[in-house]
Amino acid sequence: NDDFTGQAPDLGAFESDSAANTFVTNTTVAEDQLIVTPNPASASIEVTFREPLRQLKLIDITGKILAEFGPSSSSILRINIANLPRGSYFIEAVRANLRLRTKWIKD
Repeated sequence: NDDFTGQAPDLGAFESDSAANTFVTNTTVAEDQLIVTPNPASASIEVTFREPLRQLKLIDITGKILAEFGPSSSSILRINIANLPRGSYFIEAVRANLRLRTKWIKD
């Protein structure tokens, strides 16, 4: 059952300035800088970002880090998700002093 009633509300995408420990809730800016397609997905996802990343994390709904990817100068990363159970997940990207996070669904 993929019903997450009673858990934290869906925050969509957001930005965090890690140096100041503040979050920017302008989701338009964050979604433009970190895009996950297709969403929902079943076999693989493609993560597109505008600027080089220090780190990319695949996180489950409980906050557990499932996979981490190192620095990338490419603007696209393809991730195989075929073995993940159905449900909601997050992709978190870290660059310089900024964190971007967006939600996606495995069907």
